[in-house]
Amino acid sequence: MIVPMKKAYVVVQQHNSRSMLRDLRKAGLLHIVTETVQNEQLERLAKEYDRVSQTRSAIADLQDKKQKREQQSLSDEAFAEVLERYTGLLDSRKEHEQSLVHYKSQAEVLRGWGDFNPEDLRLLRQNGIELFFYTIGKKDLAKLDASVSYIQLAPVGSMEAIATVGAPLSAEISASQLHIPEFGLHALLERIKQAEASLSANENSLRQGGAYLDAFSHQMKKMEMAMRFEQVGAHLEGGEDLAWIEGYLPEPKSEAFIAYAQAHSWAYLLESVGEEDNPPTLVEYRKGFGIIKPVFDILGTVPGYRENDISTWFLLFFTLFFAMIIGDAGYGLVFLLTALGLHAKAKKANTMVMLIYVLSIATIVWGSLTGTWFGSKQILLSLPFLQSLVIPSISNYPELFGLTAVESQNQVMELCFIIGTV
Repeated sequence: MIVPMKKAYVVVQQHNSRSMLRDLRKAGLLHIVTETVQNEQLERLAKEYDRVSQTRSAIADLQDKKQKREQQSLSDEAFAEVLERYTGLLDSRKEHEQSLVHYKSQAEVLRGWGDFNPEDLRLLRQNGIELFFYTIGKKDLAKLDASVSYIQLAPVGSMEAIATVGAPLSAEISASQLHIPEFGLHALLERIKQAEASLSANENSLRQGGAYLDAFSHQMKKMEMAMRFEQVGAHLEGGEDLAWIEGYLPEPKSEAFIAYAQAHSWAYLLESVGEEDNPPTLVEYRKGFGIIKPVFDILGTVPGYRENDISTWFLLFFTLFFAMIIGDAGYGLVFLLTALGLHAKAKKANTMVMLIYVLSIATIVWGSLTGTWFGSKQILLSLPFLQSLVIPSISNYPELFGLTAVESQNQVMELCFIIGTV
């Protein structure tokens, strides 16, 4: 059922407003409706949260999924130091990756040209001899003006390579210029090795942070609570002397809220929810029907406050449709054994396990009524007891009971129409 709500107002002195919010958070009685707001404190918390989250994700991505590390707890001060260390490592990794990409791209360009020392070219320039290197097609090379002074070099791939002396080629000529890098090919390959070694060492250091993943998660939860607190605090209203806030609480908890407010010397007001209000929805399932909650969670389905709660009917029809779709008592037994295994492993039947119990039993019942056991007609023939459980008119093997397939199909269709009508 959908729990009825009360609208609540809490009024305190301005200097007690923050402590009032902390006490309300601790009590967990009031749902304060907030809208997205932005202020300096929230922006700072959001940036810090993103920083912690990104660092944790980077560390988690490097972990061996098959081998779980022993976790270490950290104080807030120790965590701040750990965070600085690992964000620094992430910054270093980014620099190493950028250097690696840069060196590799330069080395790729130089591979066709061979190894040389760019310093030699700089010395030539200082002595008045400046060279410009190009790759050019054979036809374009043949068309070069006789006034262009150049040295023909070994081809680079399918293109001719030349070095013009003293002046670059005109922009109108179809040729690709080689921009001389800071390092030669040999030096670049050495730097690539160094960058890869540094990157590997960096990732090994980052990998050690796997021992603090739980600490990162703990801090992220604290920061989420802090952001939520700031969001709520931003909705405090009032003047110089008083501050107040409004929210909703479940009607059955009204007495607990009144007692809590009186114990903290708060002024308060409770009133019925109006038509213009938009209270949150709290669903309390009847005993035995809470097992449908995992399905609603997967679907992301929550009824509105003024809508009808369909959880009971949904469970009944979901169970029936599941049993009819699977339609095989043998597979129902497999599901039942799975539920027993999960129950034994957890030593407690949670809502998911109970749901599997219900669905498996329903599947066994439906499969028994239709005479379907692992899709085998032979199993039904060899065990007369199973035949006694079958309703002939909806059987999957109607010929065993003196009926035609058409008669059985028509009966099943009629049953489906009745269920659909209901």
